[in-house]
Amino acid sequence: MRVERSHRPVFPPVTFVPGERLSTVNYARALGLQDAELLDVSAARSSGLGARPVLPAMFGFFLAVTTEDLTETLSFTWGRTLNVGIDVRWHGLPVTEEDQVAGRAMVVDAWERAGSRGGHRQFLRLRAGFARGDTPVCDWEVLFTESRDEPTMEPVDDHDPRDDQGVTALDPDGAGRELPQVVSPVVDRMMLARLSVALDNPDPLHLDDEVARKAGFDSVIGQGSAVVGMLHEPWRQANGLDVPFTLRSQQLRPYGLGDRLVAAGSVADDGSATVEVCDQEGNVIGRGSLQEGLR
Repeated sequence: MRVERSHRPVFPPVTFVPGERLSTVNYARALGLQDAELLDVSAARSSGLGARPVLPAMFGFFLAVTTEDLTETLSFTWGRTLNVGIDVRWHGLPVTEEDQVAGRAMVVDAWERAGSRGGHRQFLRLRAGFARGDTPVCDWEVLFTESRDEPTMEPVDDHDPRDDQGVTALDPDGAGRELPQVVSPVVDRMMLARLSVALDNPDPLHLDDEVARKAGFDSVIGQGSAVVGMLHEPWRQANGLDVPFTLRSQQLRPYGLGDRLVAAGSVADDGSATVEVCDQEGNVIGRGSLQEGLR
């Protein structure tokens, strides 16, 4: 990535119709979601929507910036640049595959520090906002990291503005109302292919074993957006899409072929929720905190 202290571009807006780039039905099938309005356009229209709804986790950052700006302006490298956390602000306005949406992205922050295994590790925080007309729909903020042999900042800027505490872990003995548990199908290549199509995600890291091995993995790994989607699912199944919320998430490890994602969470007395996504052996893949309203 290109991370310079003074390099904070705001990119021009990108307008698109979600159904021309995204696929709700493939997203739902990949994660095993059974909602009729996600799978069938007639059911969606019967529920009062004009078409199948687009879920918050489907609004990827790369929808709000052109390929040229990602690869040339930011030197973003598919298969090498990884996300380690995604925050989502959902404004409570359901959007369908047939609506017109405008996305706009900007660089919020960039820093670099010495890598634990030598070289340098870069960090880039990118914000993407999506709107339908003049009405905000969804805001994404993504933290990316990439390992480089040589620094791009001179001197190295290691200020690291992230919060020290991170996202609170789910307390298995804690009190609170439990959210619905959501379990994905077993991850296979068809699932990852469906997600790549559903999200218009061009990253070969999810489809090509050779690319994955060059990035340090044994084989292809799953999409981070699916972890965010699974973190959101217990909340969505309890509250629907009409309620504004803020999700703050961390992805702690990758998931891959043969894994099954299990999302579980609880709601505290103050209305905030904590959700974790684990694999079939109980290893935490990602965790998130959700609150009603925009924070």
